[in-house]
Formats: sequence, C-alpha cells, structure tokens
Amino acid sequence: MQPSVELMQCGALICLVEYGHGVFVTAHETLAETAALARIFDLRPGKYVDEDALKPWSTEEEEACTLWWCLFELEQLIHQDPFAKHLPFILPAPEPDDLLPPDVENADGSRPLPLRLPQSTPAHILVENRRRSAQSAVVLHRALLWEARYSYHDADGIMHRLIPTDAPSLDFTFMDIDMAIDPLLQSPPTLSTGALLDNTRTQEQNLLDDSTRALLAAMVNQTNNWELFCDCFSMCLSALYILHLPSLPSIESSLRYLGPLQLSQLLAPSPSQLHNIPRPTDPDQTTPSPLSVVPIPIPLPPTAHRALAALNFAARFVSDFAYEFNKGVKSDPRRLAETVVAPAIQTIGTSLEVFLRLGDVLPDAQDRFESIWEGACWFTTRWGSGGEFCPKSLQFLVCGGGGGVWRVWKYVELN
Repeated sequence: MQPSVELMQCGALICLVEYGHGVFVTAHETLAETAALARIFDLRPGKYVDEDALKPWSTEEEEACTLWWCLFELEQLIHQDPFAKHLPFILPAPEPDDLLPPDVENADGSRPLPLRLPQSTPAHILVENRRRSAQSAVVLHRALLWEARYSYHDADGIMHRLIPTDAPSLDFTFMDIDMAIDPLLQSPPTLSTGALLDNTRTQEQNLLDDSTRALLAAMVNQTNNWELFCDCFSMCLSALYILHLPSLPSIESSLRYLGPLQLSQLLAPSPSQLHNIPRPTDPDQTTPSPLSVVPIPIPLPPTAHRALAALNFAARFVSDFAYEFNKGVKSDPRRLAETVVAPAIQTIGTSLEVFLRLGDVLPDAQDRFESIWEGACWFTTRWGSGGEFCPKSLQFLVCGGGGGVWRVWKYVELN
C-alpha cells in the first residue's frame, strides 16, 4: 500500500486514542509506523521564505504541514510517561525556518495574516490556537531533551533524574513564593556530576524556564477564553514540571525542619490568577509573625528556591483551570467533548502529586487539590488514562506521603 495523507492521518488518530487510554508504549509503536510512512512520503512542514509570507496555502501544503506537527506533538505527549522516556525520538526537532501550521479559517473563509510564519516566531506575536499548540510542543520537546541529557536509565529502562546532593544553607524565612524571579540568577554547582556540567545544566534550565513562562504569559494576555489554549497551557505547564520536579525531594526534606505554625506562615495565601476561589481570612497584619522575629535558616539548595516557586505557580495555574472547567461542564455538559483535551492528562496527574507532596506548605492546597481532583474525575469519562493517575494518587495517600486526612476523605466522596 502506497503511503498517503489519509493513511497517515488514520495512524495519527489511532496513536491519539492509544495515548488517551494509557497504552503509551503501543502509541509509540503506532507513531513509529506512521512516521515511517511519513518518511517515505517525504512529509515535511515546509520552509519559510520572506517573499511567501502572504502566499495562500494550497490544500496539499496545509495537509502536510498540519499532519507533521500533529505527529510531532503526539511524540512529545507520549515521552512524558515514565515507561516511554527510554524510547527514542522518532521525528526530528523542527528547525527555526520550518513553517508553523496554518491557522484555521475565519467564518468568512479568510485566514489571519500573515499566512505563513516560521517556527522561530517570538511568543509575543499574536497567533491562534493551532500555531500556539505547535510552539508549546517545541517548548515541551526542549524540556524533554534537557531531562534526558541530565538523567540516567536503570536496568529496567526507567529514567531517573539527577538531583541536587549538596544542600548549602539558605534563609528561607523571607522568601516570597510569588516574587519576580531574576532570569540572570545563577546558582552555584549542587550536583555531584561536576561543576562545568552542573553550570551548563542550570543555565539551560533557566533559559527553558524563561521561554516557557514567556509563552504562557503571551497566551494569558491574548485571550480570556481559557478553552482556546487548553492544550497549549497543558504542554507548557508539563515543561515546567519536567524542569523543576527533580528538586522536589530536597524541598520535602528541607521542609521537615518546620513546625505546623511555621509551615502555615511560610507561604501566605495569594490571589488566584484566573478566578476568585473563596480564601481564608487574611491574618491580622498588625500581629508580628514569629518567623519575622526569629529567622530560621533552612538548608535548601539554591535550585530548590526557584523550583518551589515554579511548582507552586504551575500547580495553582492548573487548579485555576480546573475550577473554570468544572464550572463550565456543570453548566453545559456538552462542553465536555470540547475541553477534555489529551495533553492535559499528564499535567493533571503531576499537579495532584505536587499538591499531595507539598500540601502542607502550598497556599490553599485543600481547595485547589479538590478542584483538580474533580476535574480528573471528569477526564475519566472520556480518556481511559484518566484512571491511571487516580489509583496512583490514592496509593500515595495510603502510604502516608500526603499526610492529610482531608485528601483521603475527598477521594472517597468523589469516587
């Protein structure tokens, strides 16, 4: 059978279904077979030429470019699963002058201008969902490559991240979780892999973090319709998790030195980004905080300083979306088919883990965890893999990792 666009489109759809139902290795095999057809077919996104920026897309060009980016995005989603991280990347990374996929047509049949844009288009340039999705996939791909570069595989093929081993003392008392992060912040070496490699790792991590946040900010400022970029937000937040989850064990071990009162005052509740969930009454500002009187130095690697802020930001972002998602589905169940996108599956599962492991220190953890958990239950109605992370979360609770009775109680209530 000769390869055709229709045959490759079928392969992409089968791969999406397999990914959505949690058979990630099988999805990778289907993607490999589809990519082999694409290579024979010479499927490419096309190259950007300045003179052709306003040139209309032909049907063949549009199909080829869109299909190539679909395959590329699917590969990044599959590689997020721990059992698929050891598998090779099949598709080459897009080059700066590769074309982004064309935006969808307007109601009158026209398309937004310019008609053609390269992959290197800055995040602040306004583009629609299809191109934002491609940009987000590139961000996720770079984070996955960074993770693979600074990780190792055991005998079973499971990837293990390199984590900080030395923990220089840091005064954690006056840290504001929502403070602006200096992009020029350079952390001293904290890995046992050598100073040169460690500095390179940190610099790459900072650059990837900054580019991911820039894309997130551009999409947030572009529209108030969160559904428009739901898949894009999910891939960007997954990239942040990949960059900063390696510091989670050192954060957890450092927080053990604080008592309940100190933990409650470490990170004060802060306004939500996208909605107003009822918050606890703010403490009396006239009452001096014990922490402000007696600073308590906490041994925390410098990389964990930035990681805790990033994990809190990403988890809160997901909980905000979960709140709006739950509210929208309850008012109109038909929206479920439009908003339960496959890229959000891994992001939801990781966000649940973050709130479970840092629930005693992250602001409003209970309300936010419950919003995400309710959204996760909606996901199980469409995607089989939605049930993959729910039992894992329950197992984590039973083992005592979360340390909160309300979390176990909420699981029983929702399920």
